[in-house]
Amino acid sequence: MFLHLRRRVFSGLLASLAGAALFAASAFAQEPTEKPPAPTATSASGRLVPALNARRVETPPVVDGDLSDAAWKDAETIAGLFQTDPRPGEPSTEKTEARVVFDSETIYFGIHCFDSEPDGVVATQMARNGSTFLDDRVSILLDTFRDRRNGYMFQISAGGAREDALVSDNGTRVDFDWDGIWRGSATLADDGWTAEIAIPTRTVGFRPDAEAWGFNVDRLIRRRVEFARWASPDPDYDFTQVAEAGELRGLTGLEQGFGLDLRPYGLTRWTHSETSGPDDMQEDDDLFLKLGGDAFYRITPALTASLTINTDFAETEVDDRQVNLTRFPLFFPEKRDFFLEDASLFEFGSNSEDLIPFFSRRIGLSGDGEPVPILVGGKLAGRAGPINVGALDVVTGESGDLDAQNLAAARVSANVLEQSTVGGIFTSGDPTGETENVLAGADANYRISDFLGDRNLVARAFFLATHTSGDSGDDLAYGASVEYPNDLFEAAIAAKEIQENFDPKLGFVPRRDIRDYDLGLGYSPRFEGVVRRLRNEIDASVVTDVGSDVETSFVSLQPLGIIFDSGDEIMPNVSWQYEDLDEDFEIHDDVTIPAGSYDYARAGIVVEGGSKRPIVPTVGYEAGEFFDGTRQDLFASVIVKPSRYFFLAPQYEENRVDLPGGDFIVRVARVRATINFSPAVSWNHFLQYDTDSEVLGYQSRLRWIIEDGREVFLVFNSAFDREENDSLDLQETELTLKVEYTLRF
Repeated sequence: MFLHLRRRVFSGLLASLAGAALFAASAFAQEPTEKPPAPTATSASGRLVPALNARRVETPPVVDGDLSDAAWKDAETIAGLFQTDPRPGEPSTEKTEARVVFDSETIYFGIHCFDSEPDGVVATQMARNGSTFLDDRVSILLDTFRDRRNGYMFQISAGGAREDALVSDNGTRVDFDWDGIWRGSATLADDGWTAEIAIPTRTVGFRPDAEAWGFNVDRLIRRRVEFARWASPDPDYDFTQVAEAGELRGLTGLEQGFGLDLRPYGLTRWTHSETSGPDDMQEDDDLFLKLGGDAFYRITPALTASLTINTDFAETEVDDRQVNLTRFPLFFPEKRDFFLEDASLFEFGSNSEDLIPFFSRRIGLSGDGEPVPILVGGKLAGRAGPINVGALDVVTGESGDLDAQNLAAARVSANVLEQSTVGGIFTSGDPTGETENVLAGADANYRISDFLGDRNLVARAFFLATHTSGDSGDDLAYGASVEYPNDLFEAAIAAKEIQENFDPKLGFVPRRDIRDYDLGLGYSPRFEGVVRRLRNEIDASVVTDVGSDVETSFVSLQPLGIIFDSGDEIMPNVSWQYEDLDEDFEIHDDVTIPAGSYDYARAGIVVEGGSKRPIVPTVGYEAGEFFDGTRQDLFASVIVKPSRYFFLAPQYEENRVDLPGGDFIVRVARVRATINFSPAVSWNHFLQYDTDSEVLGYQSRLRWIIEDGREVFLVFNSAFDREENDSLDLQETELTLKVEYTLRF
């Protein structure tokens, strides 16, 4: 059966590639009108890259987006960026100037983004952690230890929105959930827009005696969907590949202080709930005060110890509602700041959602998603020479019938060769308190960026074992993969086995007692004209039991997906799936799919508008066979961003399933809205409803950033149950006022 599907898919892929080749034959290339600046340094792959000298100043610039300060006058200037998209290697269509000055405590970046059509600059995002990708933006990459593996990324949009990230494993992992303390401001001008960024030396770890930092600059011109870069403007290299960055020189005499940050918080919370009693509705009100905080101490420039006491996550956004039409548990991402900070140091192997050895969301949440109090937690994260360390120990409090638990995880890896690592992982504890559980494992990750001269190649292998009281044997998981992640051609192949009793209580493994084989191929040629790229992709997977009997096989083909020069996209998709159910499967209330073998095909299409417009629609539709019936899926969303003061993003999903055992329709609706009063004050709203739980949830979060690290949150949560007469019955309400204040020493 699978071989038959494979022949059908590969014949379709060959046809699409042939069409792409004919299209490519009619395309033509332009010769660059300029040459890149003279290279003065060498990247990890051996290519020559540029360097820039930073200038020490006595009087630093005011961070207001205005580059008229005297501090910028004599600073050395970057004046040439080169495209990585749409026309790799050609000069950017607009000029960009960047300068770097510093004093002993802060590094300042001044960027002038010239634009021949200043009215075309897209500047619709203003809030901290707003999506800078929707706007014109500038990104700064810093490799502060010049280890060509790890770094920091800072982004600012033309509207003033700021995002930041930790970069590890030479760009393999980019952690946007990290929030550093820094300042930034952007201003629209008659000749484009300007931005200033100020990064305190206490925010980033660095080697005081380093002669140079890795450094790169990237600019996005949103209306043209044009990306331009200073160093290594090659589309095969991601901007976050710090090994290919240029150099920033002259940063001497920087001070890091004592290295201690204290972040106390205080909150007051009012809760109101209504529950059905024996005779009538019962109401319960509660008002309390809570104090706690975090402490961070930089043991060395690259290694930080942190302590959290009486942790609270009142400001965390609630989860998106999901509807499960599979027989496996759903994945909900971690959203809590304490666990997200330095999360990349705990990642192991490929860290795909079907096998996560350590999943921090298991800590502080019960099996049904209810919060469990975190009394105290400690973390060690960072690097000591060539060793990367992530260690965590948390004590949770009593909750209902659950006793206090001590939960721990540790991840250690060593840098080897130019860009590779070997390491291990260990976890201990069961958040449910039902068993004693430990996990241990080892992995190796090999990466080079000069394969076949100038291409990327990544190979991984891992081995894991668990021990759970009451189980013995068949408790291993292991696998390997090879990836060729490049611009024109992509390829990946992977295999793994997860045995029946492999059970990491602090991890996430939705499916056990299997062997999984995966293959992916992609071909994405570039053109000039209305069509920018064609995406041709095929993904295939086979899941068997450990006796090699096929349980699931899946093939997905995307033939001739079109990316237009405007940024609009059309992505068709055809898929074939085989499922062998060894027992009945209840997919919905009173709807069961009988045990047996099923072979079905589906087709769909996704159309997405370009983000340069104030209204960005996305529509997706898929239909076809589904087990022994049919299924239609509809997804629709729109982003409305008329100005940087208002953002609206409604979404709608519908699954219409017709089966011999019964028919049903599941709908999920979400609406996100943000009102930005200034870059420091934003008011977020999130409303969602699904017909499965019939619960309407609403969250409102008002955030005031007094300055980075010193914030006030006012958070309102409520949930309503839909009754048989279609009325909404209030179940619970919560109002929280939280104040955080960071002290730096």
